[in-house]
Amino acid sequence: MKEIHVQTDTIYQTLRQEIMLLTLAPGALVSESEVCRRFGVSRTPVREVFKRLELEGLLEVRPQRGTFVSRIRLAPLNDLMFIREAVEIAALNELAEKIDARGLFKLRLHLMEQERLFEAALGRAEFVRAFLQADNMFHRTLYILVDRTGVWDFISTTRPHYNRFRILNDTLNPHVCEDILQRHRDIVDALETHDAQRLQELRRQPLYNSMENITRVVRAYPDYFDLRPAEAL
Repeated sequence: MKEIHVQTDTIYQTLRQEIMLLTLAPGALVSESEVCRRFGVSRTPVREVFKRLELEGLLEVRPQRGTFVSRIRLAPLNDLMFIREAVEIAALNELAEKIDARGLFKLRLHLMEQERLFEAALGRAEFVRAFLQADNMFHRTLYILVDRTGVWDFISTTRPHYNRFRILNDTLNPHVCEDILQRHRDIVDALETHDAQRLQELRRQPLYNSMENITRVVRAYPDYFDLRPAEAL
């Protein structure tokens, strides 16, 4: 029984990561039998994984047609960005009051890791995926430093949808990763001086959620998005 659980978790984490990083593209067919062969397992753990991913909105079952990677739902995307911004401003306000030298050191290590990615000889797609993961680790650390890992875990349930948009956006707009790195530097500097007002100003400067930007990404990748209004979902 324990072995089945380990198999299920491994398959789930692998497929979820592949969906999140667009290795499995929105709209792609995901074959149950092929996943069974790939991992050398029976259909039972694969079906359980498919059900979990379907409940998260990452897979879509179409009767008589098969199981497909869900398209990015445009309707809730702005809401997700709004929630992330509001929650992180609150976390940064807490952190500005309590951060110490050890916390600042951890954040600066993340900055160094992000800077190294710019120096590595990576292709654009590989760089974007690696930078996104490094960016997530930076933000996760912000929540850890204020003992809000539960909040980060909650936000993470929506992260695959947000991350897929991020990858498309960062691929289309090469300057964005540089802008993010500079913002991270500014956030750490503001934390070091306990400047809560500056932190709010930085967090409220949009990098992704302007309508013009979202429209540009959707036009570039129309097949990856579900454009139905929220009430139709």
